Amino acid sequence: MIRTDDSGRIRIVTLDNPARRNAIAASAWPDLESTFSEFESSSQRVLVVTGAGGDFCSGADLAPGNLAEAGMVERQKRMRTVSAAALA
Repeated sequence: MIRTDDSGRIRIVTLDNPARRNAIAASAWPDLESTFSEFESSSQRVLVVTGAGGDFCSGADLAPGNLAEAGMVERQKRMRTVSAAALA
């Protein structure tokens, strides 16, 4: 889950999956890309990315049902969404 909070010209993006050390599930990468793209066109000027529960982010969530169990074509498709978020 990704939370955003604005305070004046500052936007705080919190990766909120503390049970998995804020690992980003496959379904959340497009949300992260949108969050970054929305920031770029907003009036906010400072972006802080943080993690909930004392950890920043352990990376992509490779739990069952996420990237680890996908077939090759599905992995490539999902990695494109990861790449888009990273570029944003």
